[in-house]
Formats: sequence, structure tokens, C-alpha cells
Amino acid sequence: MITKDYIAGFVDGEGYIGLIKKTSSKVTLGHYYKPCVKIAQKESNRHILDLLKAMYGGHISKSRQHANTNTSVMWEISNRPIVKKFLEDLKGKLILKDENLRLILKYIELPQVCNRKDDEYQKFRLEIDSKKQLIYERIRLINKRGLAETK
Repeated sequence: MITKDYIAGFVDGEGYIGLIKKTSSKVTLGHYYKPCVKIAQKESNRHILDLLKAMYGGHISKSRQHANTNTSVMWEISNRPIVKKFLEDLKGKLILKDENLRLILKYIELPQVCNRKDDEYQKFRLEIDSKKQLIYERIRLINKRGLAETK
């Protein structure tokens, strides 16, 4: 079994914590966000991802292969409660991706809203959608700046 400290180091070095933007005609804005955690590894190190899958669930898939590169595999979780549990287990243990962790947990705590039509609810929905958008933009900015530029 691997420790949470080891997992945290692994996520800091090899992982992604963020939001995936999904399009949908069923939601007011035409899109929604899905929190996710991804970790990619060479096929030869797949056993670590298998341990994570056994501990937290999710799925493992082969990543795209390019000429002259090793085959890689990726473990991914995107189920809200599982992502929340995983990130709460890593709270206070991450260095490079700590802000991502805090933002995704903040995102998960936002109320889930539906498409009700009354004016009062629409104002509430717009407020929540605005907060979600700000979190999404902040995560994109963090990920864009890359690992070389830390606080």
C-alpha cells in the first residue's frame, strides 16, 4: 500500500487537478464544468495507477502514442464525491498543486443548480455560474504558467 504523502508527491510531479469544460444544450450557458484528477505514467509504471484505482476508483486508459515514445497510461477520476475524497486526503500535503486542490474543493462545495425559470432562482444561478467561471479561469491561468513559475 502507498501512503498519502507518496500519492501527494506523485500528484505534484505527474498529476493534473482541474476542471474539464463540457458542452451541453441542456444547461443555460451551453456548457458545464466537471472536476477531475488525472495522472499519467509509462506503461511500465502502471502498477502505481492500479493501486490508486483500487483505493479510489476511477478508470485507467491508454494515452495517445507518438512515434518513438513509450506507451503511457492515465488514471482519471471525475466523480464529484470521489474527487472530493481524494483531494481531502491530500490536503496540506501538496506543494505545486495546492492552489488547484483548494480551488477544486471550493468548486465542489458550490451548490448544484438546475434550470428553473423563476427570476429569483435565475439570479442565484447566475451568481453560482459566475463563481464557477472564475474558478475555471484561475485554474487555466495556473496551469498555463507551468511548473517553472511557482509562488
